[in-house]
Amino acid sequence: MKLRTKKVRGLGANRMEQAVRLLLLLILFMLPFAYWEVQAGAIAGAGTIYTVPKFYPLEILIAGTFVAWMGLRQPNRQALARYWPVAGLVALAFISAVWAPLPTLAVVIAAHLAIASLLLVMLASEFADPPFRRLASVVLVTMITLQAAWGGAQYLGQHDLGLQSLGEGVLHPPSSWLAMVPTPHGPKLRAYGVLTHPNVLAAYLAAAIFLVISALFARRFRTWWWQLAGGGLLGGLALAFLVTFSRTPWLVVTAGAMALLARGVWLVRRLPAGVMLAALIFAIGAFGVRTELQQRTSATHIGQVAVPDRAVQHEAAWTLVRQQPYGVGAGNYAPAVDEARPDLTPYQRQPVHDTIVLVTAELGIVGAGLLLFFVGSVLWDSTRAAWRRRAVWPAAACALLLASLGMTLTDHFFWTLPQGMWLFVVVLALAIAAATESAPQDAVRRKR
Repeated sequence: MKLRTKKVRGLGANRMEQAVRLLLLLILFMLPFAYWEVQAGAIAGAGTIYTVPKFYPLEILIAGTFVAWMGLRQPNRQALARYWPVAGLVALAFISAVWAPLPTLAVVIAAHLAIASLLLVMLASEFADPPFRRLASVVLVTMITLQAAWGGAQYLGQHDLGLQSLGEGVLHPPSSWLAMVPTPHGPKLRAYGVLTHPNVLAAYLAAAIFLVISALFARRFRTWWWQLAGGGLLGGLALAFLVTFSRTPWLVVTAGAMALLARGVWLVRRLPAGVMLAALIFAIGAFGVRTELQQRTSATHIGQVAVPDRAVQHEAAWTLVRQQPYGVGAGNYAPAVDEARPDLTPYQRQPVHDTIVLVTAELGIVGAGLLLFFVGSVLWDSTRAAWRRRAVWPAAACALLLASLGMTLTDHFFWTLPQGMWLFVVVLALAIAAATESAPQDAVRRKR
């Protein structure tokens, strides 16, 4: 008897296309696991995350997949023309090694940017195919849900799960370098997952939250069991997002989610039951951590801890920009600020917690201009698509991009950490696909 196999929608029609898309799905699932790294030796003088140049085997997989993808798709110059600002940014990063204090580090960081740009080109093209985008969204949400459960368990147990072989950090408080939230009974550990900081976990959770909200509005998920499952998942993701205790992500994701819900309700004329269930779950969970929330959002804590140090960071960064408007070199902010401001504390010598200011300090005004031009054009196109198209998912992609840009104003991980850089690539790819996808299959109609 001949067995029948069910075709998985989204993988493509031929074996080559299926293989390439399976590799892309594997890459998406592995994004948080950048702990698999090869260190080329310590670099003297850099006391922060730039201590050593690191190479990640996942980047080899990305580069190899890109070669296969080029052979499969054979994109023309017109298809690649929109990425000229990205190409210029990568070229400038390599050139900056000429004047960087640590040329090797500049070359390594430029190589990371180049690999990330290859991933962006592939994902933006493949996400324009609705079946593959939906399949990729399932992979992303699954991976991020795993991180949410991981981080939630860390918060409840107040220590790591002992899975350092999978990339988990050693989270045994108290420790001065761990991200904690103050409480009347002493500091409490924030959720990390397998990522390097709770803020990075919050960014990943934001992506899953927007994708799930978008799915709850889709026709295929309007049955009560899908709404029940989706609402429970959304509520769990929201609770994990809450216990990261990341203030800026709280603010920007809440604003983005409210705008997305308003757009969805305007299109379908109703609020999905799953969203209401998620709100109930979130409210119950938030009541359980109300003390931590009060401490984390208190004006005293923000004014005495967060604002002063970050103000000093901005002052030091703009000093470097005034001294070298062409930039100090890719990845060379830390050694440059160590030399320019030896009076600063180790925390204040971190990369400035503002991505655009950091890019300006490292790659100069030209580099920052290229980045702003490209991201601004993507934001413009995705905003137009979110407004004109009668589907919720383009609005979700636009809201996620806006929320991510909001996070860049108070942090640097989208530029300095591999997990953050790759996540930002995914966000940009979703926004580009939302603006370029033709004949959408997931459109929703307003009820007459």
